[in-house]
Amino acid sequence: MRFGLILVMALLLVSCTSQVESPSVYSSVEKAELHRATQTEDDSQALNLSISVFEGESLDGLTARMMKPVAFAESRYIPYLLKQALEESGFWGAVRVVPQSDPTAELTLEGRILSSDGFQLRVHLLCRDSLGRIWLDQIYEDQANVADYPDEIVTAEDPFQDLYIRMANDLALSLQNQSADIRSSLIDAALLRYAQALSPETFSRYINYDQKEQWSVLGLPARDDPMYKRVLRIRDSEYEFIDSVDEQYQIVFNRMKMPYAYWRKNSFEFEDYNRRLAAKSGQKRSRVDARYDSMLKVYRQFQDRRNNEDELRQMVQSFDAELSPLITRVEGQLIQLVGSLEGQYESWRNLLRQLYRLEQN
Repeated sequence: MRFGLILVMALLLVSCTSQVESPSVYSSVEKAELHRATQTEDDSQALNLSISVFEGESLDGLTARMMKPVAFAESRYIPYLLKQALEESGFWGAVRVVPQSDPTAELTLEGRILSSDGFQLRVHLLCRDSLGRIWLDQIYEDQANVADYPDEIVTAEDPFQDLYIRMANDLALSLQNQSADIRSSLIDAALLRYAQALSPETFSRYINYDQKEQWSVLGLPARDDPMYKRVLRIRDSEYEFIDSVDEQYQIVFNRMKMPYAYWRKNSFEFEDYNRRLAAKSGQKRSRVDARYDSMLKVYRQFQDRRNNEDELRQMVQSFDAELSPLITRVEGQLIQLVGSLEGQYESWRNLLRQLYRLEQN
């Protein structure tokens, strides 16, 4: 009897959803091909690019609490897929995923997930360079179909791979439109902004921030300036630390891949049934829609999705507890940081500021 009640509840859930969502056509976008750098590209002016953890989809109330593990997964998983596409294109220097904006990067990417349900992925992507100029401010959308969810879903290409390729291609096009002088200015600006963050009183005269939220390089310190050399050494330590953070996100990505892939597939199948049912809402339905095997299929899809959510929830709860302390070196000293990646990153930034000021005294 209890099982029968659950089946009825599942069917009611489908019916309620059908009344809310209007029928529409769901088709995948055209296949995208990744643009790749040629061997003639100048590696000496390769720009570093850092991707901040994305903001999750805006949800309210009970839905937000239920979807928290999925939102946690997506806000870290999707940036890493974008990182892989950017690295594969060969246009960039170091590409890293970081908890917050990276002060050492010539380009920073921020993203917000607008919607994600297995059928459709919509992401707002914003790219700024170290001079404050916006390279990209665009909403990307991709739609999946049944062929994107094969039985071997974990080893298959991501259902929304075309979206990441389109992002990477647009960024590569923006890069190719920049002159050699601009690229050089971006490298200088990133270094000076980093130096200014460590010691505003020393380096503010070399870089200016105007009312239009744009930076301009006013000059460069002498190469043998001891404070400038100290900044270069500390920045090298920063690179090592950010690389360690990026490695932790790779661990997150690998751990999330299986439960997230199955959650998305089950979500797709559940939504597919919902939408097909909604498409029939204005028609006379045949008796086959009420058969026991149809109800059982809906229930199993719903239960599979909830099981994947539970697995993601357990992963989220244990992730910070299992996170390995980051051990890095700065100015010859070994530093160990513990806690969440976000907390470790903030502690590191504060430590570098303190270290620089102590060395000045």
